[in-house]
Amino acid sequence: MTGRGLAVLGLTASLACGTADSGASARWRAFEAGPPPPELKRAEVLFNSYCLSCHGRQGRGEGLGPPLLDSLFLSPLVSDEAAMRAITTGVNQRAYSYGAMPAVPRLSVTEAQQVVKYVRWLQARAWSAGSAPDTK
Repeated sequence: MTGRGLAVLGLTASLACGTADSGASARWRAFEAGPPPPELKRAEVLFNSYCLSCHGRQGRGEGLGPPLLDSLFLSPLVSDEAAMRAITTGVNQRAYSYGAMPAVPRLSVTEAQQVVKYVRWLQARAWSAGSAPDTK
């Protein structure tokens, strides 16, 4: 790919995911979920392949998108069905100062469901007793 092609690709990713200027990910930097259960191993691979660049490692928001560990993205505020719609059809900007989330057409419906289960597992780990971040 040419230098111009890389620049266009980078600009496209920035416009699709927005810019990370809210500082919200600082609350999650120390979070470490550990290895997922065996039934979520494939979902972790899918998340790392398609979601990590915007939502960061383990959904910590270290990329261009918001931290999926934030309470704004927990169920019931964001249902599994809404998360599925976000993955399969994209979603307009909702929180922080990040841009809209583009659809992830390379994921099948089954794979998207696996990713949602993985994110819910990450959220449960992040918010379990004693591991929720200090939000003061």
